[in-house]
Amino acid sequence: MSNELKADPLFVGLTRPPMLFGVSYNFAIINAMVSMMTYIMTSNFTYFAMMFPLHLLGYYVSSKEPLFIELILNKNKNFPRCWNYTIHKGNSYDPS
Repeated sequence: MSNELKADPLFVGLTRPPMLFGVSYNFAIINAMVSMMTYIMTSNFTYFAMMFPLHLLGYYVSSKEPLFIELILNKNKNFPRCWNYTIHKGNSYDPS
């Protein structure tokens, strides 16, 4: 009897986040908003067209870890860097 862990396809499907064209909704919204805002600020269509290569990059990363953007957002939401990080190198209680 082997000790390999088998993943049930139903369990995998139920635990994946909702996807839009292969990436999570959060990544798709962030990608679209950043691309549109840079296009509006610069009036250069190439910045809007950059949405598609970024989407392909997100598709590749989502195939490895579907919740990668949620993990990044939660890490930055719960543990923001202090404003004086460059002065104290992360230790804001250091008196020197």
